[in-house]
Amino acid sequence: MPGKDSVRLFPFERIAIFIDGWNLAKASRDWLEKEVNFEKLLEYFSRDAIVLRAFYYIGEQTSEEGRRKQHPFLTWLRTNGYKVVTKPIKTYINKDRRPELKADFDVDIAVDMFALADKIDRAVLFSGDGDFAKLIDRVGMKGVRTQVVSHWAKGIGPTAQELVEAADVFTELADIIDEFVKQ
Repeated sequence: MPGKDSVRLFPFERIAIFIDGWNLAKASRDWLEKEVNFEKLLEYFSRDAIVLRAFYYIGEQTSEEGRRKQHPFLTWLRTNGYKVVTKPIKTYINKDRRPELKADFDVDIAVDMFALADKIDRAVLFSGDGDFAKLIDRVGMKGVRTQVVSHWAKGIGPTAQELVEAADVFTELADIIDEFVKQ
C-alpha cells in the first residue's frame, strides 16, 4: 500500500540492491523525465546501510553499433560497484506482427535475491513489474525486509499494485529521484 514508507528502516543494515535496468530507465526517463546518476544512487543507499551487492540487469545490444554505444556505460557500472548481469536482447514478433525487443530477467533477479536472502537484512528492488510480487512476498517470509522503488503515482504510474502491496516498504521513485539524478 502507498504510504508504507512509515515502516522503520534500521541504520547500518546489510542490503542488496536489484535494479531492473529497463524498468528503471522507463520509469525515470519516460515518466519522470529524469536520468539516474548511478554513483549517487549507491551513495544514497549507503548513507545508513551497508550495500553488500548492487545488481544491474540489462539486455545487451546485439548489433555492433549498439554494443559500442552500450559498452562504456556497462563498463562504468562494473568498475563502480555494480554487478552487471546481461543477456542478449532477443527480437520477437508480437501479436500485431511487429518486431519487439525483449530480455527477461525475472528468473535471474529471483535467483540472485534468494541466494543472498540469508546474508542481508533488506532487499531493495527497482522495478514495477507485477511478476515480482510473489518473489518479494517469499523473500519477506525468509525474514528479509523488502523495499520496492518505482513510480506508482497513486496507481497511474507503470507499477503493478500487487507489487506495491507485497513489499514491506514501497518507495515512490518521484520522492527520492532528485537525490540521485544527473545534473
